[in-house]
Amino acid sequence: MGCFPPSWRNAIVIPFPKSGKDHSNPANYRPISLTSCLCKTLERMINDRLVWFLENNNLLSNIQCGFRQNRNAIDHLIRLDSYIHDAFARKEHVVTVFFDLEKAYDTTWQHGILQDLHQFGLRGHLPLFIQHFMTDRSFSVRIGQTCSDSFRQDMGVPQGSVLSVTLFAIKINSIVSCLNSGITGTLFVDDFSISCCSRNMDFIERQLQQCLHRLESWSNHNGFKFSSSKTVCMHFCKLRRFHPNPTLYLSSIEIPVVKEFKFLGLVFDPQLSYLPHIKYLVTKCKRSLDILRVLASTQWGCDRDTLLTIYRLLIRSKLDYGSIIYGATRHSYLRYLNSIHHSGLRLSLGAFRTTPIDSLYAAAHEPSLGYRRLQLSLDYITRLRANPDNPAYSCVFSPPISDFYDTHQSLIPPFGVNTLPHFEASNIPSTHILPQRLPHIPPWFLYPPPVDLSLHDYLKTTTSPLVYRSLFA
Repeated sequence: MGCFPPSWRNAIVIPFPKSGKDHSNPANYRPISLTSCLCKTLERMINDRLVWFLENNNLLSNIQCGFRQNRNAIDHLIRLDSYIHDAFARKEHVVTVFFDLEKAYDTTWQHGILQDLHQFGLRGHLPLFIQHFMTDRSFSVRIGQTCSDSFRQDMGVPQGSVLSVTLFAIKINSIVSCLNSGITGTLFVDDFSISCCSRNMDFIERQLQQCLHRLESWSNHNGFKFSSSKTVCMHFCKLRRFHPNPTLYLSSIEIPVVKEFKFLGLVFDPQLSYLPHIKYLVTKCKRSLDILRVLASTQWGCDRDTLLTIYRLLIRSKLDYGSIIYGATRHSYLRYLNSIHHSGLRLSLGAFRTTPIDSLYAAAHEPSLGYRRLQLSLDYITRLRANPDNPAYSCVFSPPISDFYDTHQSLIPPFGVNTLPHFEASNIPSTHILPQRLPHIPPWFLYPPPVDLSLHDYLKTTTSPLVYRSLFA
């Protein structure tokens, strides 16, 4: 009882080079850890019980959307997009600080996790299991068929572990206590940002700088370290008159103000036009179109159905991510993506350049990107309707200044104002979308279902199929 096998604490690390980096530098490799499969099976059982306890008692912050059921990165992107658009409508400045934690998983304070579990009221076998799980761990690096010597891991949570994401979420959960009422924050695992809006830039600087001081104290107390070189600031504004950028400091180092930043897979710009993100998508999708051109050879290429499947996997999936957010931008910007969509369909179908676009849609059974974005928006808002605890719920279904956008048609509305009329026009009864709730019965009270294995006693070589059918019936 309470014995943890030493082999379960061992991990084999395989380094994978990061794209576009200098591979002679060991820091430009991403470590992938291979751990015991039996240990992972037990971890899933423990993790299900721990997650049920945390969620049922509302111990995790509401703005944490990473590795939680019915939450994803799009929730925070919609919140940030709506926050900025509403500030634009009120002719306010928005300043957002995007933080970067240096080696977040590797520097997580192990004793601090046990302290947080104790504060949550957890006693008995589960904290002891987690303590044995994190202590006396070792790893070795394997390149090809060669393994290095074994090294001890005295800090951090194990890479490649099922429990690690939950333990990390527990340790970083207290970062939300640094936010005051005038600041909104987003947290997706270790991707953290804070935002403040006002017409007075001095007020924004004062609010954010006070929050930054609290975050410095929090990081020193919990063993984390913010990267001064990768933590950046962005000033969102559409006012034409002269206004200086904010001056903020983190660990006595001035935070640089950038013109573009990629946050949770979406490239933001100060005007929130999403033009840099669309250009980034075009560049990325053109490389995938080259693969499609090779596979679409008339001599030895793939058939139509296979090419359409490859197109949906390699290209359309990139166009889909975040499309419900950036799809509200100018139509002249979205035309760049339409050309990518049409080129992919023409290559997959083997159609001529002169083939009408409507014929491409009909032959490929694919809608236009505009209808595709509307479909994804309605799918998302329907799922969100069933999760009232989601942090994006209020800004989608109760936008604060929705009437203001009706009287000012020149303003670009946020996701909720833009999509909610389509959702209401669908006339889906509220009784058909039931809220998703946690089960009241804890996982450790559930009994395994009975499994009848009596058919296994009959040998396949000597048993007639009719006998199997009768026994099964």
